[in-house]
Amino acid sequence: MAILDPIAEAPPQAAAPRLPPPVDQRYDLNNAETTGKILARMRDKQAQWSKGGRDQIVANAFRNILFMRGWQWIVRDRGAGMWRPISAKYTGPRPVSNRFGSTVNAFTSTIARIEPRLLFRPATDEAEDRATAEVSSRAIEVCETETNLRLQRQILAKWVGVTGGGWLESGYDPSPEHGTRFVPHDEGVCGWVGALNGSQGTCPECGGPTMPAVDPQGQPIGEQAPIGKLYTEVATVFEMYWDAAEPDWSKVREYQRKKSVDADTAKRRWKELAEGIGPDVGPG
Repeated sequence: MAILDPIAEAPPQAAAPRLPPPVDQRYDLNNAETTGKILARMRDKQAQWSKGGRDQIVANAFRNILFMRGWQWIVRDRGAGMWRPISAKYTGPRPVSNRFGSTVNAFTSTIARIEPRLLFRPATDEAEDRATAEVSSRAIEVCETETNLRLQRQILAKWVGVTGGGWLESGYDPSPEHGTRFVPHDEGVCGWVGALNGSQGTCPECGGPTMPAVDPQGQPIGEQAPIGKLYTEVATVFEMYWDAAEPDWSKVREYQRKKSVDADTAKRRWKELAEGIGPDVGPG
């Protein structure tokens, strides 16, 4: 039988493991039920916004594109939901003076000359605030160069002039096609191995210190992570869904973009769905 010495120091206790915070199931994209609810809401919103005037906006935009290309002897076939050539007994040439195109080109040139700038100024006279404003201004210049923002604004001006609307969407593309880099993993005293993701040298399992993880041959353990690339691209009225009953876009709080890609790109990106991918024929 063991005898305990009341004077002896108690042995050190291991640090209690730090459990990761519980995941809110409402926002867990790895949860099948959550993903299903998100997809259902997206479909409901798209069906709702497809009505209420959007079809007319899209049809008029397509008509303007036809006018720009010189197809002006057309009429709206409401039964088929598309524009078609005017049916007439006269089959001779129909001369067209494309005044629509020249007018829109002049209007587009005016829009293209307007380039809004994002300016940063320090909130106070402190050196730290001035440095922050200077770095922010420089960062915006780098982002504009990487995303070729000037060209995208020229494209946007054309879409606005012809169809009456357009949007610039900016984001980060994590596709591996832009290159990858090696991200080393760390190892905790408890045996945990993985990326710290901002834990600053603290093991997320036991709370102890970490060290670089290596394999039995002494080589670092890690994974290839995409470098990614910033992007800015134009979204057209044919891709956007919103409450068309609201004429003031600043008051629109919800919208959805159904991005257009060619069939080959879609089949290459979603190989498991390639057989079911086909053209999406909307109002035109």
